[in-house]
Amino acid sequence: MEYKKILYEVRDGVAVITINSPKTLNAITDEIIEELYQAITAAEADDGVRVMVLTGAGKAFCAGGELGSFREGLENGTLDMAANMRNSSRLPVAIKTSGKPVIAAVRGAAAGAGCSLALCCDFCFAADNAKFIEAFVGVGLLPDTGGLYALSKAVGDARAVQMCMTGEPVSAEKALEYGIAYRVVPEAELEEKVMKFALRLAAGPSSCYRAVKRMEWETGWKDFGDYMALEQEFQAECAASPNFREGVFAFLEKRPPKFQ
Repeated sequence: MEYKKILYEVRDGVAVITINSPKTLNAITDEIIEELYQAITAAEADDGVRVMVLTGAGKAFCAGGELGSFREGLENGTLDMAANMRNSSRLPVAIKTSGKPVIAAVRGAAAGAGCSLALCCDFCFAADNAKFIEAFVGVGLLPDTGGLYALSKAVGDARAVQMCMTGEPVSAEKALEYGIAYRVVPEAELEEKVMKFALRLAAGPSSCYRAVKRMEWETGWKDFGDYMALEQEFQAECAASPNFREGVFAFLEKRPPKFQ
């Protein structure tokens, strides 16, 4: 497959998948979701790939959903939030059901859906300038892409609810303390440290990794399909609220929202 919005490279058994839209801080679009899904699927099917690394080009890992497309959908009445949720839900499922270790390499912002993606990976290396932000509340939405499910598993239910209701940024050091990040490294050394770790995993027992991930899915994530059905239902309700429209337009107009 020819990729336009991501970069895909295999080095010494490590597939490096890079969201490549730095001008928008790698904001998620339908095209990026599709290309990420295809890349993860391709890496899973490739016997020459033993480990995956997911990262973002430029200053940020991923700034979350591209709000301009939401505004367009709100203005012309074409926004289908349930369909959007069904589309994005393929990514956490692809990551968690892969038999290969998946490492998130996060620099700068991992916000909204970007935070969800990082949480779904098996390991998260955070640059010392990383920020993990459950930004959905700023536009009146529930975390999507399996975000609340994965966050609760990482930090516990109470802290997950607090992060999702406040949208307060979590620093790299706090992310390490909370269990979101596996390692915190200097920003300039992120790629080097991640690749060194990925190569170490690539030299390890792939049959063991596959068994661990399958066991985690069967015992810890087996009800994820039920969760995603609820996420789609509740997100559609949030999107139908005037608060969503106000949040999107306020953000794009660079003004404080006036929520109901």
